[in-house]
Amino acid sequence: MSINRKFLPFIWILLALLCIILDYQLPLTIQFPFLFIFPVLLAAWYNSQWIGIAYAIILPLARLYSVMFKPVPWPFSQSVINTAIRIGVFIIIAVLTSKAARKTESLEKEVKALSGLIPICSSCKKIRNEAQSWVPLEKYISEHSHAIFTHGLCSDCTKKYFPEYTPKN
Repeated sequence: MSINRKFLPFIWILLALLCIILDYQLPLTIQFPFLFIFPVLLAAWYNSQWIGIAYAIILPLARLYSVMFKPVPWPFSQSVINTAIRIGVFIIIAVLTSKAARKTESLEKEVKALSGLIPICSSCKKIRNEAQSWVPLEKYISEHSHAIFTHGLCSDCTKKYFPEYTPKN
């Protein structure tokens, strides 16, 4: 089953709400809300860097807001500083995750360009395409990859077809 990418932010919102609820249930002495990493990572990987950054900001602020409803043994200013640190760390995680996701996508596209079995004529080297017609090797590879062909002659073919231009040993 495949989920449309435009619905993923709503899934991340549900996951983020679940993380906030679980974090609220945990003791406040756990200073780094590790559960918040998951919505940030998933949003940055599957959607965009900006959605990941939004989660990286909103989730620590939600935790700061929840601190106001629980008695804590430290001053509120420490909670604000911890929140700023969390936001910074989560933003870095979101940016790096997004960059890794985009790089992975581009590498997957490159790998998919030419893969699998390619039916080729053993005589003329034409390749059978998806329309079951035979096309020259260069045309097929050019259409299915970023490769650009240049033509020349190897030393064996030069000797065979143009012996007058080959140096005599």
